[in-house]
Amino acid sequence: MPMFTICTAIIPQGELEKQISGFREAEKRFTREIGVLQRNFYQCIQQPHIIWSNTKWTSEKAHNDAAESIMKVRKDDRIGSAYFEPGLYFEIFCNEINEISYEAPDKQPAGMIVVSHGLVAFEQLEHWNETVRNTSENLPRVKGLRFCRVFHNYYNTAEFVGFMGWNNLKDYQEQRMIDDLTIEERVYTGLKEGSSLLAAYNQFQCNPLKVK
Repeated sequence: MPMFTICTAIIPQGELEKQISGFREAEKRFTREIGVLQRNFYQCIQQPHIIWSNTKWTSEKAHNDAAESIMKVRKDDRIGSAYFEPGLYFEIFCNEINEISYEAPDKQPAGMIVVSHGLVAFEQLEHWNETVRNTSENLPRVKGLRFCRVFHNYYNTAEFVGFMGWNNLKDYQEQRMIDDLTIEERVYTGLKEGSSLLAAYNQFQCNPLKVK
C-alpha cells in the first residue's frame, strides 16, 4: 500500500551548498525501481537552511529498504538518521487525506509553497477530521492557489502536515484572506466555528527546490 514520508532537514551553518549537492547526487538512486513514486523538495524562504521533502513510496518496506541501502542508516531512519547523520532531522510516515486534496484545473506548477505542521487537540480530533474535509469547497475560489494537500501521521493521526502551492509569494500575500480568516485558518484550525481545534501549529513559506 502506498505511503508518504515527510521530512525536514535542518542544515548546519556553512553546509548548505554541500548538503544540497549531496541531495542531488543521492537523488539519482531514488527511482521507481526501488519503490519511489513521487518526490518533492521545498526550501524555506526566510530560513534557507530548513528543507522539507515529501516522498511517495510503494510501501513502507520500500522506504525501509532504501534507508539501509541508500541512506546507510537503520531501517527506522526516523531514529537512525538523527543518530548517525550530522544536523537535525525530522520525519513522519503519512497517509494523504484525499478528500481535502485540490489541484487547479490547468495544473501549472506552483512558484511558492506554504508548509503547515500542526498537532490537533486530542479531544477535538474527530471534529477536526470532519472540519478539514469540509473545507475543500472553499479552495477552487481562492485566486492563485495551485494545489492543497494534507497528510496525517498514520502512527499518530493528531499530527498533520499541509502543503499549499501558490502561483507566487505576491499572490499568496494578496489572496490568502477568505472573509476575515486566512486560508490556513479556514482549512486547519476550525476558527470559523469559534475556537481553534489545534494544540500546536507552525508554518513555513518555501520555494520549490529542484534536485534533479
